[in-house]
Amino acid sequence: LALRDAEGRGLELGAHDRRGAEQVLLRARRIAGHQRARRVVDGGIAAGEVGERLEVRRVLEAVMIGQILPLVTPAQLATLHSTLEQMRMRAEGGEPFPEEDRLFHQTLFENLGNQILLRLLDIFWLAFHKAIEQKALSDWDSNPLQTYRNHAAIVAAIEESNPALVRSALEQHYGGIVQRLSHAKQRLEAQRTQQSALSC
Repeated sequence: LALRDAEGRGLELGAHDRRGAEQVLLRARRIAGHQRARRVVDGGIAAGEVGERLEVRRVLEAVMIGQILPLVTPAQLATLHSTLEQMRMRAEGGEPFPEEDRLFHQTLFENLGNQILLRLLDIFWLAFHKAIEQKALSDWDSNPLQTYRNHAAIVAAIEESNPALVRSALEQHYGGIVQRLSHAKQRLEAQRTQQSALSC
């Protein structure tokens, strides 16, 4: 439903961002179709779906991130810093922080006043983490301190009101996620190969 609403209203974007939004929505529809087809076949998460769900989030945020800078408020920054502090404490204990991550990304865009965007972001956040869970990649974030630093870099760039720096920090954040997911998949495949060899 959120996807249909977004398509109908074009995410309330300016003309310069509309093409990017259309690409995001097209990709989201394609992924949704692939997921339905895959469930008919085996009821599970296809191998590429984790990365696909992450990519939709990445592109959607990259399209919209440039609109937040003129709307940033002290209260919003305070929430981001508070969330970062919770991330840091968990990371220093070697713990992941999925709920803090969810709050962080929602807070980034809440001042746009676009409920459709927030619903889409949350839908794909939940879908990504569900796919992680179903693919047995719950230990994918092996370096939570680096994940915390990547989030902190986004906030620092926002505070400098530098659009290019904000986009660069966001891309670095997502690039790190892709890299850690790849390593987690390799570890999982190695474990399965070892288990298969032992069972022969």
